[in-house]
Amino acid sequence: MNTEITAIILAGGKSSRMGRDKSLLRLGNITLIEHVIMSIRPYVKSILIVTNEQEKYSFLNNVRFVPDIEKDQGPLIGLISGISAVDTTWSFITSCDMPLINGGIINVLVKNIDGYVVAPLSSMGFEPMLSLYSTQVLPYAFEFIKDNKKSVNGFISFMDKLNLVKTIDRELIIKEFGKEMLFNINDEVDYNSLLEVFNG
Repeated sequence: MNTEITAIILAGGKSSRMGRDKSLLRLGNITLIEHVIMSIRPYVKSILIVTNEQEKYSFLNNVRFVPDIEKDQGPLIGLISGISAVDTTWSFITSCDMPLINGGIINVLVKNIDGYVVAPLSSMGFEPMLSLYSTQVLPYAFEFIKDNKKSVNGFISFMDKLNLVKTIDRELIIKEFGKEMLFNINDEVDYNSLLEVFNG
């Protein structure tokens, strides 16, 4: 367990492409968000869920909740809301729709701590929902959103230009943990693909 790491799960999305709440879809006998929690819990001090609908997660144990500081403004606001509420210097950010995540990635990121963000990177960009963020990113994040910028990937790129990001080759993550852990669900096609992988 990393006693100085909080895991923050972003669960405030509208699931508009899915048409129903992604976090409560079932994979086997439990929900997607429970899969995420089970995978990362052994590696962190505590788990914080960013959501504006805490009541629907009343079945979850040993987690804290915090609402978005502004509703319906996207994952960057969720990230800021979560990091603003933690009592650790570093936070691991992930989302409720990545149920095949391997919590071991947190140890890899921790070993590479440098700057204010530690993030897997490929030619397609950063993996913002599998990254570590220091509380020191907050003033930069508030500055970034002043211009109505909402992309977490864009924010990490902004931090990278300031030499405040430690990057890890995404291929090394895939080699160690498998490509499945990068799978996230956007729609019914993704969900059906996930069920095939899980049941395969």
